[in-house]
Amino acid sequence: MDEKVIITCAVTGGMTVPAQSSAIPITVEQIVEDGVAAAEAGASVLHIHVREESTGRPVADLELFDRVLTQLKERTDAVLQPTTGGGRHMTIIERAAIVPRFRPEMATLNVGSFNFGLFTIAQRDLDFQPWELEYLE
Repeated sequence: MDEKVIITCAVTGGMTVPAQSSAIPITVEQIVEDGVAAAEAGASVLHIHVREESTGRPVADLELFDRVLTQLKERTDAVLQPTTGGGRHMTIIERAAIVPRFRPEMATLNVGSFNFGLFTIAQRDLDFQPWELEYLE
């Protein structure tokens, strides 16, 4: 029997910092290219985070989202799911702003407490940028 599945690709994720992996797409172009590649490989949903291009820091910059989402819509028919969790220190208003702006087909929103347990990552012997340790602690 054939089972239908939905594959979601979290193209950059929001909890991984560049010191943990050089494979994280950071620029708009990298995020778009990796999203298109994931869709071509079978992902039907692309969960999208954007990052400050100069540092790789996760942000909720609506202009960056606009560029990424516009290009992905032009190049793939995957369902685009922009995150509402663009950064650990954002308010609910900041996090949810993406929904009325882009009216995505799908979105996520964690409304209660959420413990990612990132404190152990900050204890690793990695070459962290100054903002990364604060972000993880």
